[in-house]
Amino acid sequence: MIVNPEFSKLLSSLLGTKKMSYDELEQKLKIDREVGDIAEQIVLEYEKNRLKNEESADIESKLVQIISGTDVSAGYDVESFDGQTTDLKFNRHIEVKGSINYDVSFYWSSGEIKKSLEYENTYWIYFVSGIDRRNQSYRGEIIKIPNPSHEVLETGNYSSNCTKYHITKNK
Repeated sequence: MIVNPEFSKLLSSLLGTKKMSYDELEQKLKIDREVGDIAEQIVLEYEKNRLKNEESADIESKLVQIISGTDVSAGYDVESFDGQTTDLKFNRHIEVKGSINYDVSFYWSSGEIKKSLEYENTYWIYFVSGIDRRNQSYRGEIIKIPNPSHEVLETGNYSSNCTKYHITKNK
């Protein structure tokens, strides 16, 4: 059964919390990965077009790249530029989040947060809403969050809750 994302919240509230088998979890993770991959491709094309058309940065637009497949520990997914550069060093580090829904809601890992604290103004989160898996496109928008370590964690514009702790025994 395919549920229109607009009705997914209503359906979830009607069905309540459901037990999930290991196979169901694997399927959900597979779909999440697929949505993430589509979102990364959307952001890659968006950034190339932004640089070429809005910033007149043709050379930089050709160098934008997805790095999540080659460096999963980087703390972000896409390397890009703010505009024209003299040294062609990446100065925009983008963590991509995506959803088939339209509400801004995502998980942000401790490694990603750490990297956002390190990079501050050069770190962005791009949230792609309304992803259509079948057409590998989106019907929503790309919401850009600059300097999320400040914007998300300090301004009060976003709420967060801890869903997991890493526990080690003290020696």
